Amino acid sequence: MASTIGAILPKGKTQFLDGNGAPLAGGSVSFYIPGTTTQLATYQDQALSVENTNPVILDANGEALIWGFGSFRQVVQDVNGNTIWDEVVSTPSVTVLATDGGVANALSVTVNGLASLFAGLVLVAIPAASNTGASTITVNGLAAANITIGSTNLVAGALAAGVAAQMIYDGTNFQLINPQAPPTSNAPGDIKAIAGNTAPTGWDFCIGKTYSRVTNSALFAAIGTLWGAGDGSTTFLGPDFRGRTLFADDAMGGTAANRLTSASLGTGVSATVGVTGGNENTQAHGHGATSSATDPGHVHADTQDNNITTGTSASGPLSTTGAPGTTQSGNIQRAYTGITVATTIDSYGSGNSQNLPPAAIINWIMYVGG
Repeated sequence: MASTIGAILPKGKTQFLDGNGAPLAGGSVSFYIPGTTTQLATYQDQALSVENTNPVILDANGEALIWGFGSFRQVVQDVNGNTIWDEVVSTPSVTVLATDGGVANALSVTVNGLASLFAGLVLVAIPAASNTGASTITVNGLAAANITIGSTNLVAGALAAGVAAQMIYDGTNFQLINPQAPPTSNAPGDIKAIAGNTAPTGWDFCIGKTYSRVTNSALFAAIGTLWGAGDGSTTFLGPDFRGRTLFADDAMGGTAANRLTSASLGTGVSATVGVTGGNENTQAHGHGATSSATDPGHVHADTQDNNITTGTSASGPLSTTGAPGTTQSGNIQRAYTGITVATTIDSYGSGNSQNLPPAAIINWIMYVGG
């Protein structure tokens, strides 16, 4: 939707006078872009729909209907072509309402009668889409101007789809008067946790997503290929934090603290940014065991009277050579139980690092806009 509002230059039906204060009958008024000889249209009506000739020819009373919008170089001449004055005039401050016909981060509006931007122009635009980072606005196909807060580019969410955004042109940028979100220090690569399941505008879940090195050049400059090189030339990967707890780089700042090493990560590498490790299963391990069982055998004592006649044979474990009538001691033959002992302790666990402590689950997101 184009705005169709105009203002009097300096009033609807303007009278011009000569040097003696007499009406400038038959004179003319030419209009140009300030500082140039490029003609700039004026109109016969406030709706800026009926264009004047340029120059505008004055009637017998030195008058003409002249409406326009913005700043003009105005050259007034008498009927003989003598210049009465040549100066810049501007319409009073007028707020213009226009509907955006562009895309997110690149608004485009049309304002009838406006041929150039001028400092002090107040514009109310209704964005077609919420912004995701730094944004521009193009008016009537003129050079795009940055939309800023002060001199700072917009952050994601400062413009909301369908919500009127009021801005004033400072001669270089359109400064946003009513941002929908306060300025923040979010920078590509920033990480934060959220309690919900929806990532805000400008943020992505940390799920190992593939990014373009060109489209996401600011993010690539921030994290490079720390989390994966992508195809090695045109893409790169964001971090994948699914099911992981985050720890600080053990050598953060340049000096290792030796609190988190490959002994616990199970990766065989140092604990540096981009490295992943750990396992929720109990760490694989075994238990050493030492056991022995010795059976030396044993004997049973036996005592009997030796009343065996010398020279006769006798069976049994005792000697048969003792004198008759003596007592003789002996041992029953040694014997063994046959007991054996075997000890086997199985290894346990399938993980390659320490297992999980008590935990709570949350979503991690990364800022990619801007």
